[in-house]
Amino acid sequence: MSNYTKQQYIFALSFLSNSNFGDDAQPGGPSSDGDGTLWGIANATIKDAVNEKLPGFGINSNLTWGPYVSNSMSLYDPGLSVTDNLVYVASVEDPENSDNLLLVVSLAGTSSTSYYAAFSEDFYVDQVNLDLPGMPENSAMVYKGGRDVISALITWKDVNQPVGIPQGFLANLAAQAAAGRKDYQTVEIVVTGHSLGGGLAPILAAYLGSYSNLLLIGGVSVSCYTYAGPTAGDADFIQFLADQNIDLNAVVNEFDIVPKALTVDGISSIYSLYGDPNNAPDGLNTCTNESTISDNGIVAGIAQWAQSLPNGTYANPDLDSIETFPGAGMDFTKVNGLCTELDEFSLAIYTSTTGILNSIRKSLEVIYKSVKPKDIFTEITIKQFLTFLDEGSYQHVRGYIYYLTESNSDLQNYLLGYMQKGTPTEQERGDSLIILNELLSLAATFLQNPEPLHLASAK
Repeated sequence: MSNYTKQQYIFALSFLSNSNFGDDAQPGGPSSDGDGTLWGIANATIKDAVNEKLPGFGINSNLTWGPYVSNSMSLYDPGLSVTDNLVYVASVEDPENSDNLLLVVSLAGTSSTSYYAAFSEDFYVDQVNLDLPGMPENSAMVYKGGRDVISALITWKDVNQPVGIPQGFLANLAAQAAAGRKDYQTVEIVVTGHSLGGGLAPILAAYLGSYSNLLLIGGVSVSCYTYAGPTAGDADFIQFLADQNIDLNAVVNEFDIVPKALTVDGISSIYSLYGDPNNAPDGLNTCTNESTISDNGIVAGIAQWAQSLPNGTYANPDLDSIETFPGAGMDFTKVNGLCTELDEFSLAIYTSTTGILNSIRKSLEVIYKSVKPKDIFTEITIKQFLTFLDEGSYQHVRGYIYYLTESNSDLQNYLLGYMQKGTPTEQERGDSLIILNELLSLAATFLQNPEPLHLASAK
């Protein structure tokens, strides 16, 4: 008997898709030598976790398709590539229903080094019709960056499949579902993802819920589990999911800024999210000795700029499908310490390449002075902004691990250790700083000329 809940199985499989976070390498593939390629890293890491190393897995779970890795050129080293998107499929018996087979489709979140994922996916929020090939006519609107990814994904192939087994994502998934029905009363296709993956998952689930080759099998259902995901579309999209009988489940940390990113009310709440001690989770402190993060001009500027994006018609799912929890607070001394001394990442910014440093400082200064004029651009401004990012990162990742694995210490320790591989390297910092600079420059441009910006056009 598994010591996992169904939710924990799905969350763990969702999290494993982030195997390539921060890695710059050659793209690689099944025919390439060595494990140092993007494909090799993902294949070895995910296969080991699903089949062997993840505590409690390995008996009834298998990596059955993928991983498929899409990539683009590294900004730091043009001779290498970074992962833009990653998807794989794993099969596992439902720990809460032995008559049900789970086919879990896991979609990766945003890699911190992928400029393409940041600007052509995360921030390309122009709404477009959900008109993927083969779908019934509908009025649902989704964000363009997400639809573009899913439009490509449904054509991807895993060329490492055994002879006689379909390589294409859709054909293979249908074949797995049909095979699963021979041994199980029901088969549940679970589409899941964290962060960017949580924005992509509902769009793919909507497609699979109307995919005739799956519906004709019988005894097959489609569900969607998202973690820290932004809302993907408008009210008609939410209704379309319901019409396709998609079981939608979203887990949201109340102190995570990403799920708030595409709704006006959500963006507005960011101002005071970490700045009001009465609104903060236990153990969380802010830079009260100087000024609160909510008063920080940079944070306010970015929120103001984000609010200008075409987000007025984005909609959250029915509240009954959202599981919210109060995020765990950071270590008091760590958060407070960021207000009085530079942490390692702050120091990296100050000691990085002069050109990058000057560009970032100029962008920060324009934003800061545009929202809250100051006589001088002070060091505390950057430190407060980094505090905000540090806390935001904690609530966006670790907060979910602690909450969802509270009853399973082995799984918690594994996932926390798994996340450590994403600790920034000098190479990753180089890419991240370029992306951050681009984002802040565009934010500064908006504050000088408040017209809606379409970030993907900057690529």
